[in-house]
Amino acid sequence: MLRQALFADREKQLVQRIDAATADLLHKIEVIDEQRALIAGLTYPILQVWDGVLAAVLVGDLTEAAMTDLTFALLSRVQTARAHHVILDCTGVPSLSVSQAADLARLVAALRLLGSQPILVALSPAVAQQLASESSALAGARVLQTLADALERVVGLRRL
Repeated sequence: MLRQALFADREKQLVQRIDAATADLLHKIEVIDEQRALIAGLTYPILQVWDGVLAAVLVGDLTEAAMTDLTFALLSRVQTARAHHVILDCTGVPSLSVSQAADLARLVAALRLLGSQPILVALSPAVAQQLASESSALAGARVLQTLADALERVVGLRRL
């Protein structure tokens, strides 16, 4: 009997420790998810540059998770800001894989479906080549050389 009571007490202590460790782990996962969302927001900032004009700065490797986050955030901002133009600044994107080009093409199509005119700027030669291989990748999107060209086009700003 004493032995069973000791085992029961030890088992209760182990269950409590497991529960505490699980709660701690769940809290850490929550913090990581919040940090991931913050990093995604900093990695691909969405700026309102003019009334009805948004600009998203794309930097680095456009992973599937990053493109999913960017697409959701950008489409939400387009709707709330009633943006009629969205400038996708690709200055920081050195190259694209086939799947990344397809993700970018889907983003362009989704922007058009919300009634916004997507404008891609600052494509690198490698990105341009990859997008050119996708026959309808940029259907309905304007492509310009620089962010300044895009701003001049959509808000009438002139370079000094």
